[in-house]
Amino acid sequence: MCKQNNIENLDRVVCALKDRFRSNDVKTKPVDIYRSEMDDLVFNGKTFFYGLLEVGNGTTVVITLPDGSSFNIATPNSQIITSFKSIVVTGTNCYFSGYNITVN
Repeated sequence: MCKQNNIENLDRVVCALKDRFRSNDVKTKPVDIYRSEMDDLVFNGKTFFYGLLEVGNGTTVVITLPDGSSFNIATPNSQIITSFKSIVVTGTNCYFSGYNITVN
């Protein structure tokens, strides 16, 4: 059971993924991902991202959450703290700073 009270906390996200996949083998790696790198990301069923996603003018982002639901983020100059398992970017102004989380 997770013991984290802060919703914006990497430990809480890791704990929730451990519970969901019934695995204690979870690895995190800090990442900064620029727009030019997003199309080359490899997504699979047990790789997730958690952190700050910034979306600039003229850019639309669709993120897929760990449960498979999708959200369209189109508000110019917006920032959200989120977790996602995949991302599709239309436009040139997007940046992600956070963690790559892998569940084995």
